[in-house]
Amino acid sequence: MTPLIESQIAGVDEIIVTKTDLATGAEVAQARSVAERLNPKAALRTLSATDPVALADLARSLAKPGRTS
Repeated sequence: MTPLIESQIAGVDEIIVTKTDLATGAEVAQARSVAERLNPKAALRTLSATDPVALADLARSLAKPGRTS
């Protein structure tokens, strides 16, 4: 992982691991582990294109008034 990617992960309030439908369980676990290590205070969620409930939840959270990111 490059320093640029690491600094971006370290500087956010929320991390969304996407395309989990294309990854193995071990790959998703590894991505979550790296994200948690780089930014333990960030909210972390995983997202699969095959999960319409999770997609709708994400859309609602992004549309909240006052959200700055």
